[in-house]
Amino acid sequence: MTGVQTCALPILNTIMTYPSVTDASLYKLFAVAETKIWDATTSTATEVFDGLTNSKLQYVNFSNTAGNFIVACNGDDPVTVYNGTDWFTIATTETAQTISTITHVGAVATLTTASPHGLETGNYVTISGASPSEYNGSFVITKTGASTFTYTMASTPATNATVVGSYTVLGITGADSSTFINVNLFKNRLYFTQKDTLDCWYLDPEALAGPASPLYFGSIARSGGYLQAMGTWTLDAGQGADDYAVFVTSMGEVIVYNGTDPDIAEKWLLKGVWQLGQTFSRRCFTKWAGDVLLLTQDGLVPLASALQSSRLDPRINITDKIGRAHV
Repeated sequence: MTGVQTCALPILNTIMTYPSVTDASLYKLFAVAETKIWDATTSTATEVFDGLTNSKLQYVNFSNTAGNFIVACNGDDPVTVYNGTDWFTIATTETAQTISTITHVGAVATLTTASPHGLETGNYVTISGASPSEYNGSFVITKTGASTFTYTMASTPATNATVVGSYTVLGITGADSSTFINVNLFKNRLYFTQKDTLDCWYLDPEALAGPASPLYFGSIARSGGYLQAMGTWTLDAGQGADDYAVFVTSMGEVIVYNGTDPDIAEKWLLKGVWQLGQTFSRRCFTKWAGDVLLLTQDGLVPLASALQSSRLDPRINITDKIGRAHV
């Protein structure tokens, strides 16, 4: 047979869903391969974002008064967000510089700042108070220089900006979000596991960006390793269901907290530390009915049973019947 050609297809590492709570027609399915995010909602996939360092994204769906979002991270790129319309990256600064000028060529505006703006291509800014009004709005930017960036307006203004107004930046401060490799939503807060550390960072309630505060587990995780992931475990203790924050390390230590506010000791209580089998994946938690399953070297373990006698009685593992199978 001659004339047969083969090509290497990109490896698909992540599937993300966007279930809009306001309009079922806005449901989206996204696929991530190599450096790109694709809209795979229909049979014809469309590229919607490019520039990722790796395609192994961990994500959550998150809502606040500003809208509904996908929040994703991979440990190499800044936190990446979808807002129902645009994909963009969270900046490493919230500081906005004074605007010197805003000019345009067609619908593309060029904004010049009086000092270096510290932004990167893909960041998200909101411009207000400019005239003509076409310059105002929220935009994904393209960095063109240390003190310049461009964005595309919905329509073409009649002149360059006669009043330049000001802008705000959607950014996370206090930590480099490109080191965030796992994300979880717990009691209205976003929590981010930091790559290759025993640290976790959390934002203010219902915040998509802003200052990040640390949780350090170095003095709690006795076996060392690094923080693998965080999960939310809903446990019915007999007086109604309650949510627990569950952190697991690469060495299999499971650290459980109960509470609502890590800033206040009385509202953030350590419930215990358990030793299970080592974990090998950031995607080690999954919901299972009213429980959470944890994937370890011992198998797929339900937390409700595992935190009582998992390593003493391996029969509680969901995978126990195949755990000792031989080919």
